[in-house]
Amino acid sequence: MIWALAWLVCVGVPGYINFDRTSLLLFWPASGVSVAAFHITPYRHWISLTLAMLMANIAAILFFEFGLFLSIGFIVANISQGFLCGGMAKIVLDPGREVRSTVSQPMQLFASTFAGTLIAMIMTWPFRENMTFENVTFWVFSSILGIMAVTPLIYLFGVRPHGWEVASINEQRIRTKVEFIFIFLGFYLLSWVVLSVDVVPLFWLLVVAQLFVVSRYGMSSVSVMICSFAAATLLKGELGQPLAGLLTMDRVPLLIVLQIFILCLCGSSIPMAAMFLARKRLSEQLNEKNEALNKSVIILSLAETLAGVGRWTYDWRTGEQSWSNQMFTMHGLSPTLGPDPGNMRHLMAGNGNDVFDQLNRRRDEREPFRIEYRIRAPDGGFRTLYMDAVNQFDAEGNRVSTFAVTMDVTEYRQREELLEAERARAVELAATAQHLANTDALTGLSNRRMVIQMLREGVRDARRGLGNIAIIIFDIDYFKKINDSYGHQMGDDVLVRVAQIAQQQARSSDLVGRIGGEEFVWLLRGVDNAEVGAMAERLRTAIQDGSSKDAMPRVTVSIGIASYTDRDTAESLLARADRALYSAKDKGRNCVQSAA
Repeated sequence: MIWALAWLVCVGVPGYINFDRTSLLLFWPASGVSVAAFHITPYRHWISLTLAMLMANIAAILFFEFGLFLSIGFIVANISQGFLCGGMAKIVLDPGREVRSTVSQPMQLFASTFAGTLIAMIMTWPFRENMTFENVTFWVFSSILGIMAVTPLIYLFGVRPHGWEVASINEQRIRTKVEFIFIFLGFYLLSWVVLSVDVVPLFWLLVVAQLFVVSRYGMSSVSVMICSFAAATLLKGELGQPLAGLLTMDRVPLLIVLQIFILCLCGSSIPMAAMFLARKRLSEQLNEKNEALNKSVIILSLAETLAGVGRWTYDWRTGEQSWSNQMFTMHGLSPTLGPDPGNMRHLMAGNGNDVFDQLNRRRDEREPFRIEYRIRAPDGGFRTLYMDAVNQFDAEGNRVSTFAVTMDVTEYRQREELLEAERARAVELAATAQHLANTDALTGLSNRRMVIQMLREGVRDARRGLGNIAIIIFDIDYFKKINDSYGHQMGDDVLVRVAQIAQQQARSSDLVGRIGGEEFVWLLRGVDNAEVGAMAERLRTAIQDGSSKDAMPRVTVSIGIASYTDRDTAESLLARADRALYSAKDKGRNCVQSAA
């Protein structure tokens, strides 16, 4: 309803002024209000806006008492023009739309305004009577100038392109509005002078003034100047004063000439306005980047202080370097020496030769790299630093500088070394624990758990065709008598001696283990039954002949052997060897028996 009332005012006042069709009214302001209404109003409210504008059109028709066909043409022209020009302006000014150049957007706005007005005129052609070329031209130019004059001023003096939201008041906006008022007054007076002097044509003064103002204030100033020139023309016409150089022309041709002059004036301003827009955008971007850069510098300095990180830059062409304050601090120096403290190699271990050797070796490196080096601390000790660096190259591919960040990692490296030592200790303890868990404490052979585990793995491999497995199980004969006659310490010594002899007889790939009090197992892989028997017999002889050394009693063993068959599991293979062992005991001991 606000848009409709504004449009009705812009129809009523000019209509009343031009009621007798004698005034020099250059543009139709209602067109600008209509286009602004459809451009600003969101699409979802266009139906409500159209109904409100329709009511306003009907009110204007009743006031001016138009005929039926003229009324229809009036309504179609007004609503279709706002609909078309406002819709095209939404497309051209869409924030998400890519703009190829700063000139393209003003040109597209001008073209869309002309196209929308022309289409609206064609749509209303059947409803108009006695349409001459002059009348059509005047109507089209009046509408275009009305849009160019009024629509931008609506944005400038309050309404935002997202709806009826009044622009926030600040000093810059107030100053701009005041300046535009002075531009209006100045251009109005200049227009009055130009239209009054007929001795020498002075219209070029308006062109110069237009270009000067547009170069400073952009395209919005064009609207102000259109209004001021139109106001001067209208007032001179109302006062009956002749226009300079245009004394003999009829009213409509005179208006068309003036309209063409204004349109040419606007057209010549578009490149200048584009340059102004480009300069404004560039200035805004630079301000944003400068502000972001200042914030980044502040944050970077704070981060360096909190994190203990220093920055270092070296120019390989000039030998100049740049140190940040934190870089000085971690080297035990005063930042007042900066930004280039000169040659500081004496602070580095090895006079810095290792660091610069690495930098030279990485002269062609294009990815970030790390260098570790040490410096002499003020207390006389050494501190460890990490330098993460990246090379910078010119267009020819030559390294021109190196940028690096440096961090004091002395405490970190100490903790890392301590952690590494603790980790190695933990691995060693775990390995020891694992070994103890799988080893018989007395003899040092594998215990029963380990023997069963390796036996199961051997049976699984044999089942896959990866080699045969056999088992030799042996038991010391009359071991209880040894304990009873010589004591348990001697019994332990005999167990250790038998374990040593068995370990000597085994191959490096075999496993010998103790699975009971005086019961042992020998696991063999990749041997046939004949070899197993021979090896078992060799073991029996070695124990019989070698157990009595070092004042120990002579002992013998009973042995049972078994080789893997397709029906065996680890448990069944061990059980068959165990039965063979008992068979050897039943046959008088100190002998070898094979499993059935």
